[in-house]
Amino acid sequence: MALAPAVLGNLYKELRELKEKAMDSATICVSAPFQLLQLWAFEHFPLISPTPISLRPREPRIARWNKLNLEINQPIVQSALQLAKNFKWRPYAADLENWRHPSYYKETEQPLCYSSNLAVELRSFFQCLKASELVSVDGCKEKYLPNRVAMQFGMDQDIPSDVSSLNFTSENVRFFVPPKSFEPGVSRRYMKWWKDMMLNREAVIKDVVVERN
Repeated sequence: MALAPAVLGNLYKELRELKEKAMDSATICVSAPFQLLQLWAFEHFPLISPTPISLRPREPRIARWNKLNLEINQPIVQSALQLAKNFKWRPYAADLENWRHPSYYKETEQPLCYSSNLAVELRSFFQCLKASELVSVDGCKEKYLPNRVAMQFGMDQDIPSDVSSLNFTSENVRFFVPPKSFEPGVSRRYMKWWKDMMLNREAVIKDVVVERN
């Protein structure tokens, strides 16, 4: 049994409920392993993370954050969330002392075709790229749409539309592993889509302000 999809599905479910209930209640009870979300934030937002400890040989990467005290500084957190330069897209592609990046990250790109003969790490990476449904611990289903965060996988971001199917056959599907040092960006049509969306957002906010006045 694969536990990772179930745990991630539970985390997605609780985050969705947290968002939906945040404006309606002063007290919200959640049960997902939010420490995993905190560890993700430490890796991707160095500005808000404590100074990690050095890894000893053969320790997992997560041990960098073991038993560290963190004092939340709200202005720094707000600053980190507002500026794109504070977000580290591919922290796991870099080497650390006593920890090596995943073996499928090479210096050159790799166009591949999925099959059961691929190395275990490559098959695992492919599953991370595949849109699917996550069945949480309590049986609730949540959509997993990695195409919406393509830059975290080292790929240029396109318009984050829904995929046509969440249950396509994996065998013989072509996929792409970017170079280890590649810095992802966005496509031209994504940039246009983003600018149009921001203009529409500003227009809506302006209309709301006018109505209130």
